[in-house]
Amino acid sequence: MQSTTHLPVVEECEDGSYLSVLATGTERQRIRRHCACGLGTVSEGTPVPVVEYRITNRDNMRRCQFG
Repeated sequence: MQSTTHLPVVEECEDGSYLSVLATGTERQRIRRHCACGLGTVSEGTPVPVVEYRITNRDNMRRCQFG
């Protein structure tokens, strides 16, 4: 997934991960409109678990052959 994808925290989990939602384009527009008007809003969409991590040795990954 792209690092520019916004995944709002809906619920934090004990292990450091969190639950979020993947919003449709229409839903993202609704959220932007509500925020522009100063209204609070709850994202609706597909619920997803999120675990953030960084890959620190990308050079090794480029040398791997996946079959």
